[in-house]
Amino acid sequence: MKSDAGLRLAVTTRAYQFSSAVADLCQRVQPLMLEDAMVTEKSVAECAIQQPFDALLDFMPAGKKNDEGSGLTLQFVQQSHWKPVRWSFTEASWLRRLQHASRQQETLLKLAGKHLSQMQIVDATGGRGYDAMLLAKAGARVTVCERDPLIYTLLQDAQLRANQHALLSPILSRMQWLCVDSVEYLQQLTKDRQSPDLVYCDPMFPSRSSHALNQKNLLALQQWLGHGEPNHFNRLLKQALCSARQRVVLKYAAKQSLPTAIKADFSHSGRGHNWYVFLTENQMMVSE
Repeated sequence: MKSDAGLRLAVTTRAYQFSSAVADLCQRVQPLMLEDAMVTEKSVAECAIQQPFDALLDFMPAGKKNDEGSGLTLQFVQQSHWKPVRWSFTEASWLRRLQHASRQQETLLKLAGKHLSQMQIVDATGGRGYDAMLLAKAGARVTVCERDPLIYTLLQDAQLRANQHALLSPILSRMQWLCVDSVEYLQQLTKDRQSPDLVYCDPMFPSRSSHALNQKNLLALQQWLGHGEPNHFNRLLKQALCSARQRVVLKYAAKQSLPTAIKADFSHSGRGHNWYVFLTENQMMVSE
């Protein structure tokens, strides 16, 4: 398997054995399989010399120093000095933020509209899943689209662990996770006259601020995805505007100009990124 950036993936046999999400991944693609003993006895960089790969998907068992329990980890050969990163919804800092999330605290909730509990939302760029979970916490029903099979697998793994948590379980019940191209998915929804009220986009391919790049999960995601297809941003934005009944909310890197001539109705400056809101006029079109 190769990512959009041309990076090659390897998977340990223990990751395949202990995670149903990885078994699904291996049915979709054919990554390089590595024996556990090989990874245990050698560093990731040494393993990659014998059997070339750029990223390793492994499985971390539960241990005394691991408050998160078992789960998938991702490590890059070029950053082998990093500790492996993983997607998680159960970190203490995230749980505190989620528990206190409100329109006053979270810009996304403020820009999404006043009646979130009645909304159907498509998160067109799943990524780490945090923003989608904020929307679901506010009562919206959220469909998360992630077209990259590896990122989708990491999201699945995080979701499986989060389902056991008392705070997260009711939120996850309002969420659907799909490994699909969001442009094609939105096209089908529009064709079936089931357009969402809001489409949310957070494209990963422009470089973020230095502050954001210090977050290893985010940097790992950017490194795997690369810069994406040159025309994908415009394809996604145009389809989102055609599909959303009420609005499209776009999160984009600060100090980066939007690669589109389409003007937002209003915007909001944030820390490391800006928010753009595009109001749509599709409600009557959908209901006719």
